[in-house]
Amino acid sequence: MTHNAQEFCWKKYGDLMEKTIEWFKIKGSRYRAKPWKQLFIEKYTHGAVLDLGGGIASTSRYFLDKKIIEKLVIVDLAETPLLSIKNTNALAIEICGDILDNMFLENYFNTIYLFAVLHHILGRECRIELLKNIKHMLRNNGHVIITVWNPDLDSLKKKYMIKTLESEKDVLICDSISCRYYYLYDIEELCNEIRYVGLEIIEKGYFYQNTKRKNITRNIYVVAEKK
Repeated sequence: MTHNAQEFCWKKYGDLMEKTIEWFKIKGSRYRAKPWKQLFIEKYTHGAVLDLGGGIASTSRYFLDKKIIEKLVIVDLAETPLLSIKNTNALAIEICGDILDNMFLENYFNTIYLFAVLHHILGRECRIELLKNIKHMLRNNGHVIITVWNPDLDSLKKKYMIKTLESEKDVLICDSISCRYYYLYDIEELCNEIRYVGLEIIEKGYFYQNTKRKNITRNIYVVAEKK
């Protein structure tokens, strides 16, 4: 992402992004503490891995410990979760930084994780710029693994306090701490945006964090390759 694009996104959407970051500063050290062990993650993970918006990075650290990842860089703007995992593995580097910032070299990472992050970025133009930046950082034949939350909205409204913004896909989920922004993708829209930046989709589907609560724990995953 260019500096101008990054500045535009923060100027236009900064207030709501700050609310989301504040929530993760407070709750992030305990959020998604169990790693995701889905086969599609292990299948496309290798070499140098970048975990964008990783928080405590339970999944990437799990694969690092299994020696599937050779070296790991975790970037998140919420500092508290990163501090809680600091120095847990010498092969992991934790960086408190903006994932919208183009801070890494071109063609550097074999695999990039964007787990439950893209849906927190406001504005299609900003999400597209982030995807372009990911393509820039990936090596040829490298993979990006993207997941986004895909709950049933009616079920969500029964459980959480929901504020709708421009459309029913733009929502704030609020609690006593703060509000978190989500863009509620469907799978085809996500695939179209990934194709738009020139990445080739090689696998896609759904998975559930809790099979007993499928309506609110359904996630979309897409694996794309840089040719």
